[in-house]
Amino acid sequence: MGRLLLRRVHPWEGSRRLFRSALESTTWALCGRIHDAEWEAKLLDLLREASVARRFALADALTNTVISLSRRALAKQRPLESEREILLEWVGLHYGRDLEYELRDFFAQARSG
Repeated sequence: MGRLLLRRVHPWEGSRRLFRSALESTTWALCGRIHDAEWEAKLLDLLREASVARRFALADALTNTVISLSRRALAKQRPLESEREILLEWVGLHYGRDLEYELRDFFAQARSG
């Protein structure tokens, strides 16, 4: 069995400058100046023009941000629980309780072994 590592994901991790520059130069500049349909069309054009690497970096940054925000919200609901408990609860909510219980068993065995 391979070793499973849980790590804390922070917003903007890995592609901070790329994500910020894309948002600042396109999305935020467009907000409020054109209608929703025009904004959507312009954003889609920009995404189509972007390289695969840039699109992946944007998707990766957005994914990391959403994960971080959902974990932070869970931690606010459970302020007395440890970071490990928060992460395990998050896994249970998003990937199923079976995986959460398997991870709990794995960590319990690792502590006792």
